[in-house]
Amino acid sequence: MFHFLEIARRLIEAGGAIQVSGKEALFSELKRLLLDEVARKEVGEKGHQFLQKHQGATGRMFEEIRPLLNDISDCRF
Repeated sequence: MFHFLEIARRLIEAGGAIQVSGKEALFSELKRLLLDEVARKEVGEKGHQFLQKHQGATGRMFEEIRPLLNDISDCRF
């Protein structure tokens, strides 16, 4: 998650991901999710909702800054 810290943090906060601190914690979480269908589905659904909500974010951001880029391209340096 090193290269995606902000996205990972937000996904964890949304309940769509679980961060563990080592192999024992990973084993414990995997075991819990395999045994608890409700928790497993909840994490999966929250992760899916997060991805759906943020799908196309790059395109939306580009459309927001496009007018600024046009203004810059008209400037002479």
